[in-house]
Amino acid sequence: MELMVVVAIIGMILSMAVPTVIRRLPAYRLNGAVRTVDSVLREARMQAMTEGRNVTCRFDIVNRTATLLSTVNPAGNRVRTLAIDPRVSWSASPSRSFVFRPDGTLLTSSANEIYWVYLRGEGTAGERWLVVWPSGVGEVVTTSRIDT
Repeated sequence: MELMVVVAIIGMILSMAVPTVIRRLPAYRLNGAVRTVDSVLREARMQAMTEGRNVTCRFDIVNRTATLLSTVNPAGNRVRTLAIDPRVSWSASPSRSFVFRPDGTLLTSSANEIYWVYLRGEGTAGERWLVVWPSGVGEVVTTSRIDT
């Protein structure tokens, strides 16, 4: 009898918790994709400063990957590729390649050029902009979307 009461209580708790978790999954996926892109950009900047050479972070929208490309020697490159969750839509500007210089700044065509990565989650998960300034410093900008 006591076991049945415990099982019933656990069942009630799960019936309330599972829909909440399912409803939050798109936001978790979006946040995970933002963390992935942000970590690749930060790693590229740190690696350029540490190694004293240009490091490129290339975004492949079709294959849904972010690739960190660092020239190790004239014969080859060191490459690290991370996948972006397929349920998160995204795009990058302006050329989909971010090149960090040894001083940590971005290689840009003008001092006012801003690089960005835009990510949008499923449903009402929202959207995020990762903005990287010419100084090489980036930030995540959150915007809200109103569904009608």
